[in-house]
Amino acid sequence: MEQWRSENFRTKKAKVYRFSMAFIKGCFSGVVFWDKIHQWLFGVCMARLVAFFAICLLSTSIASAGNPLLVEGKVYCDTCRCGFETPATTYLPDAKVKIECKSRITEEPTYTVEGVTNSQGEYSILVKSDRGDDVCDVVLIKSPDPTCAKPSAGRDRSRVTLTRNNGMISDVYFANAMGFIRDEPLASCDEILRQYQVPDEQV
Repeated sequence: MEQWRSENFRTKKAKVYRFSMAFIKGCFSGVVFWDKIHQWLFGVCMARLVAFFAICLLSTSIASAGNPLLVEGKVYCDTCRCGFETPATTYLPDAKVKIECKSRITEEPTYTVEGVTNSQGEYSILVKSDRGDDVCDVVLIKSPDPTCAKPSAGRDRSRVTLTRNNGMISDVYFANAMGFIRDEPLASCDEILRQYQVPDEQV
Protein backbone atom coordinates (compact mmCIF):
# COMPACT_ATOMS: atom_id res chain seq x y z
CA MET A 1 0.00 0.00 0.00
CA GLU A 2 2.77 2.36 0.92
CA GLN A 3 4.63 1.54 -2.29
CA TRP A 4 1.50 2.27 -4.35
CA ARG A 5 1.10 5.65 -2.72
CA SER A 6 4.75 6.46 -3.38
CA GLU A 7 4.48 5.51 -7.05
CA ASN A 8 1.22 7.43 -7.38
CA PHE A 9 2.86 10.50 -5.85
CA ARG A 10 5.80 10.25 -8.22
CA THR A 11 3.43 9.93 -11.18
CA LYS A 12 1.47 13.00 -10.12
CA LYS A 13 4.70 14.87 -9.53
CA ALA A 14 5.93 13.95 -13.02
CA LYS A 15 2.63 15.10 -14.54
CA VAL A 16 2.82 18.41 -12.67
CA TYR A 17 6.41 18.84 -13.83
CA ARG A 18 5.51 18.11 -17.46
CA PHE A 19 2.53 20.47 -17.27
CA SER A 20 4.67 23.20 -15.73
CA MET A 21 7.32 22.82 -18.40
CA ALA A 22 4.70 22.83 -21.14
CA PHE A 23 3.14 25.97 -19.65
CA ILE A 24 6.48 27.74 -19.38
CA LYS A 25 7.40 26.72 -22.93
CA GLY A 26 4.05 27.95 -24.18
CA CYS A 27 4.46 31.28 -22.41
CA PHE A 28 7.97 31.68 -23.75
CA SER A 29 6.82 30.81 -27.28
CA GLY A 30 4.05 33.37 -26.94
CA VAL A 31 6.50 36.05 -25.84
CA VAL A 32 8.79 35.26 -28.77
CA PHE A 33 5.83 35.24 -31.14
CA TRP A 34 4.56 38.65 -30.02
CA ASP A 35 8.08 40.02 -29.99
CA LYS A 36 8.46 38.98 -33.62
CA ILE A 37 5.08 40.54 -34.42
CA HIS A 38 6.17 43.81 -32.79
CA GLN A 39 9.46 43.78 -34.72
CA TRP A 40 7.62 43.20 -37.99
CA LEU A 41 5.12 45.99 -37.33
CA PHE A 42 7.93 48.37 -36.33
CA GLY A 43 9.83 47.53 -39.53
CA VAL A 44 6.75 48.11 -41.69
CA CYS A 45 5.97 51.43 -40.00
CA MET A 46 9.55 52.67 -40.30
CA ALA A 47 9.73 51.66 -43.97
CA ARG A 48 6.51 53.53 -44.73
CA LEU A 49 7.68 56.56 -42.75
CA VAL A 50 10.98 56.70 -44.65
CA ALA A 51 9.16 56.30 -47.96
CA PHE A 52 6.74 59.10 -47.03
CA PHE A 53 9.52 61.56 -46.20
CA ALA A 54 11.44 60.59 -49.34
CA ILE A 55 8.38 61.29 -51.50
CA CYS A 56 7.83 64.64 -49.76
CA LEU A 57 11.45 65.69 -50.29
CA LEU A 58 11.40 64.55 -53.92
CA SER A 59 8.17 66.43 -54.58
CA THR A 60 9.61 69.57 -53.00
CA SER A 61 12.82 69.30 -55.04
CA ILE A 62 10.92 68.80 -58.29
CA ALA A 63 8.61 71.72 -57.55
CA SER A 64 11.54 73.95 -56.58
CA ALA A 65 13.55 73.04 -59.66
CA GLY A 66 10.71 74.01 -61.98
CA ASN A 67 9.88 77.40 -60.45
CA PRO A 68 11.78 80.50 -61.64
CA LEU A 69 13.57 82.86 -59.25
CA LEU A 70 13.98 86.63 -59.47
CA VAL A 71 17.23 88.39 -58.58
CA GLU A 72 17.12 92.13 -57.87
CA GLY A 73 19.83 94.68 -57.16
CA LYS A 74 21.32 98.10 -58.00
CA VAL A 75 24.32 99.45 -59.89
CA TYR A 76 25.83 102.78 -58.85
CA CYS A 77 28.62 105.18 -59.71
CA ASP A 78 31.02 105.87 -56.85
CA THR A 79 31.34 109.59 -57.54
CA CYS A 80 33.60 110.19 -54.53
CA ARG A 81 35.92 107.23 -55.15
CA CYS A 82 35.62 106.05 -51.56
CA GLY A 83 34.54 102.44 -52.12
CA PHE A 84 31.00 102.71 -50.78
CA GLU A 85 27.73 104.53 -51.37
CA THR A 86 27.44 108.14 -50.18
CA PRO A 87 24.84 110.93 -50.54
CA ALA A 88 26.66 111.92 -53.75
CA THR A 89 26.34 108.43 -55.27
CA THR A 90 24.38 108.21 -58.52
CA TYR A 91 22.64 105.11 -59.84
CA LEU A 92 23.33 104.05 -63.40
CA PRO A 93 20.63 103.31 -65.98
CA ASP A 94 21.42 100.89 -68.82
CA ALA A 95 24.30 99.26 -66.92
CA LYS A 96 24.86 95.66 -68.00
CA VAL A 97 25.18 92.87 -65.46
CA LYS A 98 25.03 89.10 -65.57
CA ILE A 99 24.38 86.17 -63.27
CA GLU A 100 26.89 83.39 -63.62
CA CYS A 101 26.66 80.06 -61.80
CA LYS A 102 29.19 77.26 -61.61
CA SER A 103 29.39 73.82 -60.08
CA ARG A 104 30.59 73.86 -56.49
CA ILE A 105 32.57 70.67 -57.17
CA THR A 106 34.04 71.07 -60.66
CA GLU A 107 33.78 74.89 -60.92
CA GLU A 108 32.51 74.43 -64.46
CA PRO A 109 29.94 77.03 -65.66
CA THR A 110 26.37 75.76 -65.34
CA TYR A 111 24.18 78.80 -66.01
CA THR A 112 24.49 82.38 -67.29
CA VAL A 113 21.90 85.10 -67.88
CA GLU A 114 22.30 88.85 -68.49
CA GLY A 115 20.28 91.89 -67.50
CA VAL A 116 20.18 95.69 -67.80
CA THR A 117 19.34 98.31 -65.17
CA ASN A 118 16.32 100.61 -65.48
CA SER A 119 16.24 104.40 -65.12
CA GLN A 120 16.77 104.09 -61.34
CA GLY A 121 19.81 101.85 -61.75
CA GLU A 122 17.84 98.78 -60.65
CA TYR A 123 17.81 95.40 -62.34
CA SER A 124 15.51 92.38 -62.13
CA ILE A 125 16.82 89.19 -63.68
CA LEU A 126 14.77 86.03 -64.05
CA VAL A 127 16.57 82.76 -63.27
CA LYS A 128 14.64 79.91 -64.88
CA SER A 129 15.21 77.28 -62.21
CA ASP A 130 16.50 76.58 -58.72
CA ARG A 131 20.31 76.39 -58.89
CA GLY A 132 20.67 73.90 -56.04
CA ASP A 133 24.30 73.62 -54.90
CA ASP A 134 25.65 75.90 -57.62
CA VAL A 135 27.81 78.89 -56.66
CA CYS A 136 26.24 81.99 -58.23
CA ASP A 137 27.38 85.62 -58.53
CA VAL A 138 25.92 88.75 -60.04
CA VAL A 139 28.76 90.41 -61.98
CA LEU A 140 29.22 93.85 -63.54
CA ILE A 141 29.70 93.83 -67.31
CA LYS A 142 29.60 97.39 -68.61
CA SER A 143 28.85 100.93 -67.46
CA PRO A 144 26.90 103.33 -69.67
CA ASP A 145 29.03 106.24 -68.39
CA PRO A 146 32.56 106.43 -69.89
CA THR A 147 33.66 108.68 -66.99
CA CYS A 148 32.55 106.06 -64.48
CA ALA A 149 33.45 102.79 -66.15
CA LYS A 150 35.99 101.11 -63.86
CA PRO A 151 34.49 98.40 -61.58
CA SER A 152 35.00 99.28 -57.92
CA ALA A 153 37.28 96.78 -56.17
CA GLY A 154 35.24 94.53 -53.91
CA ARG A 155 31.99 95.91 -55.35
CA ASP A 156 32.23 94.40 -58.82
CA ARG A 157 30.25 91.26 -57.95
CA SER A 158 27.74 90.01 -55.41
CA ARG A 159 27.28 86.40 -54.24
CA VAL A 160 23.70 85.10 -54.28
CA THR A 161 22.39 81.71 -53.10
CA LEU A 162 19.72 80.74 -55.60
CA THR A 163 17.99 77.77 -54.00
CA ARG A 164 14.91 77.13 -51.90
CA ASN A 165 16.58 74.17 -50.21
CA ASN A 166 18.09 76.43 -47.54
CA GLY A 167 14.74 77.39 -46.02
CA MET A 168 14.01 80.41 -48.22
CA ILE A 169 10.31 80.67 -49.07
CA SER A 170 10.49 83.77 -51.27
CA ASP A 171 11.01 83.71 -55.03
CA VAL A 172 12.80 87.09 -54.93
CA TYR A 173 16.50 87.27 -54.01
CA PHE A 174 18.35 90.52 -53.36
CA ALA A 175 21.99 91.06 -54.32
CA ASN A 176 24.24 93.66 -52.71
CA ALA A 177 24.64 96.89 -54.67
CA MET A 178 27.55 96.88 -57.12
CA GLY A 179 29.44 99.92 -58.34
CA PHE A 180 31.72 101.49 -60.90
CA ILE A 181 34.22 104.12 -59.77
CA ARG A 182 34.44 107.60 -61.28
CA ASP A 183 37.67 108.75 -62.94
CA GLU A 184 37.72 111.96 -60.88
CA PRO A 185 35.78 112.69 -57.68
CA LEU A 186 33.12 115.40 -57.68
CA ALA A 187 34.01 118.76 -56.13
CA SER A 188 31.38 118.24 -53.43
CA CYS A 189 33.07 115.05 -52.22
CA ASP A 190 35.52 116.85 -49.90
CA GLU A 191 32.74 117.88 -47.54
CA ILE A 192 31.10 114.47 -47.75
CA LEU A 193 34.36 112.67 -46.98
CA ARG A 194 34.95 114.90 -43.96
CA GLN A 195 31.60 113.71 -42.63
CA TYR A 196 32.80 110.12 -43.03
CA GLN A 197 36.26 111.05 -41.66
CA VAL A 198 37.96 109.64 -44.76
CA PRO A 199 41.46 111.14 -45.39
CA ASP A 200 41.74 113.01 -48.71
CA GLU A 201 44.73 110.90 -49.78
CA GLN A 202 42.49 107.81 -49.94
CA VAL A 203 40.33 109.41 -52.64
